[in-house]
Amino acid sequence: MKTEPISAAARDRRRLFLWLGAMLAIVAAWSVYTQHAWEDFYISYRVSRNLALGHGFVFQLGERLHTYTSPLHTLLLAGLAKIGGTQLDPSAVLWLYRLSGGLALGGTVFLVHQLGRSRGWAAPALLAGLGLIALDPKSIDFTVSGMEAPLLLFFLALHLHALLGGSGWKQLGLAWAGMMWTRPDAFVFILAGVMAQCAFGCADRAERIALFRRSVRAAAFGAALYVPWLIGASLYYGTPVPHTIVAKGVSHQPLEATLRAILRSPWDMLTQGTVLTRIYGASYTRLVSDWGAPFHYGWRALALVAWLYWLNPRGSRAARMFSLSFLLATLYGANAPFRPWYAPPYALLASVTWGFIVADLVRALAPHGRWRYAAVALAVGLVGFQTAASVAMARTMRYHQAIDETGNRQVIGEWLKAHGRPGDTVFLECVGYIGYYSDLKMYDFPGMTSREMVAARRKLGTDDYAALIAELNPDWLVLRPGEREAVNRSRPEMLARGTVPKTETSAYELVTIFDRSADVAALRGVLGRRYLQTDQKFEIYRRRASSP
Repeated sequence: MKTEPISAAARDRRRLFLWLGAMLAIVAAWSVYTQHAWEDFYISYRVSRNLALGHGFVFQLGERLHTYTSPLHTLLLAGLAKIGGTQLDPSAVLWLYRLSGGLALGGTVFLVHQLGRSRGWAAPALLAGLGLIALDPKSIDFTVSGMEAPLLLFFLALHLHALLGGSGWKQLGLAWAGMMWTRPDAFVFILAGVMAQCAFGCADRAERIALFRRSVRAAAFGAALYVPWLIGASLYYGTPVPHTIVAKGVSHQPLEATLRAILRSPWDMLTQGTVLTRIYGASYTRLVSDWGAPFHYGWRALALVAWLYWLNPRGSRAARMFSLSFLLATLYGANAPFRPWYAPPYALLASVTWGFIVADLVRALAPHGRWRYAAVALAVGLVGFQTAASVAMARTMRYHQAIDETGNRQVIGEWLKAHGRPGDTVFLECVGYIGYYSDLKMYDFPGMTSREMVAARRKLGTDDYAALIAELNPDWLVLRPGEREAVNRSRPEMLARGTVPKTETSAYELVTIFDRSADVAALRGVLGRRYLQTDQKFEIYRRRASSP
């Protein structure tokens, strides 16, 4: 019996459902195993919860301050809370978000799959490019833990698909608007892609002119979709600039020094690794000793090859285009505050570049008989390394959640809610869990949720904790041991430990200590221990009644 041939559209639908199912399965497995919820998720969700409850799009009731970076992410969380019931526990809303994020990741891999097939990727290239994306540990973790990463990855993949696939300007403009709604600095990836396309993706002057015209139309369409947010934010908050950006920019270096740093950054990345190691690396990896030499130098090499491939004169134009786009984007990443959740879009560019690199290798080795199996071995090696990194990072995040997040910072927030009074203020750095579960007014450093903190830093011209505490006069201090030591070095008389104050003028006395150091020390064979040690111990101080 003859079977009807499967149409191209039907094959595409099968691939789409395959990738949606695969990424949902990966996200679900990571979620069940780690239960991870990122610190910053609770900053955004406190705003989303207030919006869902009808209290306004604010972190602190009655205070219109733009305390989140991603409008789309925060609005989506508010919508999910509204759908599920505004009194839902945040973990329930987070599970709904994981479902949404898993679908976004599935769409991301599908778009790259379509792009690769349109460019003739053989099986090893598909395995390398798609495997590196689907198993990237930070892309998975920041989907599971409630960050905006999967949304940005989807729109970035749509941008790459439209840019290289020659789609119309409307699809390109839609991708750009989605990127900007997700992160206001996403224009960096837009510019990097267009510049790289102009350099390597256009065969002649006529194609460059066509690219320019398409980009102008796409930019106008994207702006029409994004400008309403800028207007709305300006009317509601008084400015379209997120306060998170304002807070991080207070102590930035002068323009001349910034320009020098940008010019120097390619050499620094080439010789020192810096940002390149952290693109594929586990969250907050710094030193070789954190994760061991194989992972540390493997992550660096994985990014470095993709970063340099545009210099290969025998490489395909598409491969060199993506490599240059990756390099141009990292010039921004190396000179802006780089946090782990910023890494996934850079990793996506590098992973697509790797797909093209392996495709180039397959074509180069095809005439040489069995040598073509070298491309298969390379692809398997890349995916195997990425899988090992994901498994190791998942284990670290499982303990990070149990010990540091649920077992420490959430407990501190609940303790402050029980012992604080309405209107009390809290000075601390990690505002997410503690801010959400205490529901008190936060003076967080550097001031992402606090207008008062930014004002104090500007007024005093310093980031010294002791000076800021004296200026803000909060009711509570939540300090790590290193932060307490810094305060003591600056103003030894400020903090009193124990039942007897150091001096009669001590403004704050130690109330309690939350210490999970023994739990971290008891772990065996867990990589990234230094990261777990960061939040293993906190000291809680209360302002003395006699203090001003």
